Amino acid sequence: MTADTLVESERVKSGIPGYDEMISGGYFRQTVNVISGESGTGKTIFGAQFLYEGAKKGEKGLCIMTTKSAKSLKKEMYTSFG
Repeated sequence: MTADTLVESERVKSGIPGYDEMISGGYFRQTVNVISGESGTGKTIFGAQFLYEGAKKGEKGLCIMTTKSAKSLKKEMYTSFG
């Protein structure tokens, strides 16, 4: 196994209960993943929880949203989770 193969096979835990088991242990390290779905299906909450769990471990994260401002996202998360 080469170093490149090893990095590609490493998984990043989502921190979301039950989700990692559904996707065989987490996301592949150094990949881009898209969460999509209809309005109200929990995409924002899912992404925020993933980023929050990573931040608690000192990891960097990036969220690109096409329909919400940072201010409205902060307000939604504060209202929902304090």
